[in-house]
Amino acid sequence: MKLRWSQDALRDLIDIRAYIREDAPSRADTLVRELIASAQRLEEFPYSGRAVPEYDEHDRYREIIAGSYRIVYRVESSTVDVLTVFHASRTLPGEPPEFE
Repeated sequence: MKLRWSQDALRDLIDIRAYIREDAPSRADTLVRELIASAQRLEEFPYSGRAVPEYDEHDRYREIIAGSYRIVYRVESSTVDVLTVFHASRTLPGEPPEFE
């Protein structure tokens, strides 16, 4: 399957890098690389993540946990769309994010 990153998810990575860089500059880039690498496994194993418990559409919206971060994605017929990446201490939006 092809892995695609939404604009929101890419902005999330930029924001995560900027936030971590304030206290641990050398860790920021490494963390973002780790998050990207975690998501890349979805190309071969799109259903390896768990269903997102906050959403009713369990077959469509899934997530993988990478350290303290949740990577939320949607499985389509030939693609895996990464929708958002956020710290697990934050609240997931009430409605599933869309791919932009």
